[in-house]
Amino acid sequence: MPGVASKAARSAKVPQLVASTPAPLSGYRNARPGVVPPLGRPLVVAVPCCGIDGCGFALKDMEVPHSAAHVFDLEQGYADLLQHHLGEFVVGGLRVGKEKGDVLRPSLASFKGPCDGLVSGPPCPPWSAQGSRGGAADPRADVFLRVLELVIKFIKEASLQFTVLENVVGILHKIAGESESFGEKVLLVLGQEAPEFSWSFRVLESQDYGLPTLRKRCFLVGFRAPTGAANYSVPPPLPHFPATRLEESLGDFPPTPLDSLTHALRKNLSHYEGRVRALLLAKQVEPHDVISFSLDRGPGKVYAAPVHVNVVPTFTTHNKYIFVMRCGEVAIPQSQRKLSRYLAPTERLTLQGFPKEIAGKVADEALCVQAAGNSYPTALLAANLDPLFRVLAQRHGGRRTCPLHPPLRQRSKRLRSSRPSA
Repeated sequence: MPGVASKAARSAKVPQLVASTPAPLSGYRNARPGVVPPLGRPLVVAVPCCGIDGCGFALKDMEVPHSAAHVFDLEQGYADLLQHHLGEFVVGGLRVGKEKGDVLRPSLASFKGPCDGLVSGPPCPPWSAQGSRGGAADPRADVFLRVLELVIKFIKEASLQFTVLENVVGILHKIAGESESFGEKVLLVLGQEAPEFSWSFRVLESQDYGLPTLRKRCFLVGFRAPTGAANYSVPPPLPHFPATRLEESLGDFPPTPLDSLTHALRKNLSHYEGRVRALLLAKQVEPHDVISFSLDRGPGKVYAAPVHVNVVPTFTTHNKYIFVMRCGEVAIPQSQRKLSRYLAPTERLTLQGFPKEIAGKVADEALCVQAAGNSYPTALLAANLDPLFRVLAQRHGGRRTCPLHPPLRQRSKRLRSSRPSA
């Protein structure tokens, strides 16, 4: 059962998981959209709220040379991974942990250029169905507001060329009692404070970009408009990538022993086996299909107990009971099945495009689960960035300087209000 083993045992097990997990999916490379034209020099990309650096791995997939800047994250357990991945030199320093990794602690004036792009995934609980849904009134929303301040500062003072901010789709939904969504407020303020950029929200799904996972993410994309251009639109994301079968992405692990499950979990497993038999009988699935479900969810409980065919459900930081099963094996004993087990923590990373080796740099299995739940699929970021880079290449990688801007004033207050002032 997940979580029963000691922390030391879980840490020791990670190398075994890495060895048995297949290479990661790269929806971007599989789609073969063509090589991104040279941009003239390596980019400098700021990554506050970096997590396990989905941005860096996406840029690596795209073969875009870059240096990371202003790397912040609250999770100390990511420190070894980020140090290994990013190397010795990070513009603005590598800051990880509850204090050093808090992007709210340094003064805004301490953030300096150069900075070509800013990519960030601020905390989502203020707008998540799994969170408080408190919106901008939630103190955790302060991080998103700080990131927006950084974006505006770098547009004015560091010739920022692009930004991509990732969050949950709930950011586009109205909170009870509000006349506008937080996303609508953001667009109004950015349109006034950063007219040098064009702005667009778009929602992308993992399945559409070659990853067999149910993960829908919202992206705020900003791009510097050509001088004098009126009504310039942000280039749209890449078209959908070819699909990938779930089973091709899973490792070679033994079935989960029945005696490792509690009575309640065994009862739930029996329930799902019955549902698979019914699906086979109704010819709604084929024997070779792979289903996934959360084993801790059973019939008649508070949470729904859906069955997913050839995809895995959305990863969260806590849903460690995701189970995968081949439909055609439901008639044979659990111990004889080739695929009837918990999803491995390493698979949660590779199913989102991350190299499996990075799991060896994360403290233990539990942190792998957390990291996967906090991450965005690398293919989704690449789908947003690729068109921007192609336009930048057409501009010969040139950098236009912008005049220094007066100190930022009242932006956080305006974003918290029901409607930003004119």
